[in-house]
Amino acid sequence: MSDAPSVTLMVPTYRRPDMLQRCLQAAAALVPAPAQLIVVCRGADDPATAAWLADTAPARYPALLVVKVTEPGVVAAMNAGLPHATGELLAILDDDALPRADWLARLLPHFADATVGGAGGRDVVRGADGAPLAVPDVALAGYRDGWGRIIGETHRVCGAPRAVETLKGCNWILRRAALGTARFDERLQGQGAQPGNETWMCQMLRHAGWRLVLDPGAIVDHYPAARYNYERQSYARKRCFEETCNMTAISMAYAPPAMRLRLVLFQLLVGSRSCPGAYFLAHSLLKRPRSLPGQLLGGWGGFVQGVRLAGTLRMQPPGRPTRCAGPHAQAVPAGARLDGTPRGSEA
Repeated sequence: MSDAPSVTLMVPTYRRPDMLQRCLQAAAALVPAPAQLIVVCRGADDPATAAWLADTAPARYPALLVVKVTEPGVVAAMNAGLPHATGELLAILDDDALPRADWLARLLPHFADATVGGAGGRDVVRGADGAPLAVPDVALAGYRDGWGRIIGETHRVCGAPRAVETLKGCNWILRRAALGTARFDERLQGQGAQPGNETWMCQMLRHAGWRLVLDPGAIVDHYPAARYNYERQSYARKRCFEETCNMTAISMAYAPPAMRLRLVLFQLLVGSRSCPGAYFLAHSLLKRPRSLPGQLLGGWGGFVQGVRLAGTLRMQPPGRPTRCAGPHAQAVPAGARLDGTPRGSEA
């Protein structure tokens, strides 16, 4: 793979020095090796990590560049690291994600197609004991369903590489030339991990005509660490507001009017755990009645704010990706092949 494009690997981190060390050890074992390694940390707000990066890491990782950021949040961290990336491709990992040795080798060939602006894989989620969580495999991930919702599920996906609408932020690579002036959007809600930030970047790239590839064989082992803004499994009002606002805005920003109407109807009739519609209202009354006020107040407040934000994102995106030379991208049907045709159709 001597003619493979050069890769910058960027890892934003915050108060997880032990996990960061494991992540960098796994990154050092990648074949081919990244040409540049960037770690973005909070400096004075994270003294243990900053000390390790200053004293120990440089001798172990000669290609390491440490970038310090003062603003909170993963979006600010990634935006701080972007100007320092020199590789043709920008790989981004969470600090609690360990790439397998063949991770780059599996993803890089997809960029031989000049219309591919990003590629990513599956994250195998592991529990506190290190064992993979028992989740059923799914054949579809990273697509828009008939209601216009953007479905993730990349931690469960199996099968062949396919074109998708979105990739997961703990396991993806972007073509730097495709980014143009685009940056991660600091208007998204949340102070720690702004929910959906990677999906919005993917939607901007798709809108500019770039294709995204999900390859389930490109695996990172994901050890979800503690969040400092809220618990992962909680349905606090703040979390419901942030998640609903961001995903509503992202799903609607480039959606045509008919799809936006379907999204509103789905929200009213079904909704989600973070923003209950009729179905999830009944579900939460049975399963978690104590959290229901926060779900309703936070979720529906987030939905209204998200509808407003969608127009702002559409009209004033955070920079502009380079326009792909290929045909303008359309929504990817569920289960599409890499050529965009539905599975089961004739070649």
